[in-house]
Amino acid sequence: NYYPERVVKIAIVNAPWWFAGSWSGIKGMLPAAVTDKVTISGVGAGALKQALLEDIDVDELPREYAAMCELEDAERLLP
Repeated sequence: NYYPERVVKIAIVNAPWWFAGSWSGIKGMLPAAVTDKVTISGVGAGALKQALLEDIDVDELPREYAAMCELEDAERLLP
């Protein structure tokens, strides 16, 4: 209670298979306020798209991530 929490959301993308298993063991030792902020996604464009677009507006997404997410309007996002 002495330190304010500064992290709003943590998105771990392209995590290897063993990381999700490790996280399952570790998160049992952490408070729910911490574990609720962490999202772990697997490998691939679909996982990246799901993880990023859940919390980031498509207009604010950097162009390299828009291309990796295989968005139809990725070219529109290019500067």
